[in-house]
Amino acid sequence: MDFYNGFKRELLGQVKADTLRYKTIEQSPAETSEDMLMFYESMFKRHHSDWAFNEHSRVNYMLFKTALDGVP
Repeated sequence: MDFYNGFKRELLGQVKADTLRYKTIEQSPAETSEDMLMFYESMFKRHHSDWAFNEHSRVNYMLFKTALDGVP
């Protein structure tokens, strides 16, 4: 289980970085189609990093719940 040590912290760092990148791009005016594509890709990455972090938290909760349900 050492593989998952620090994984939540890594996911949270990715969420923060993607959110900051998204907000930075959101504040700049979109002038070309490349700007719009970059904004879409940033939004897509932000959504997936949020999803990965939430899914990791859900899995940890379910593992803990399963372990407690197994205790008589």
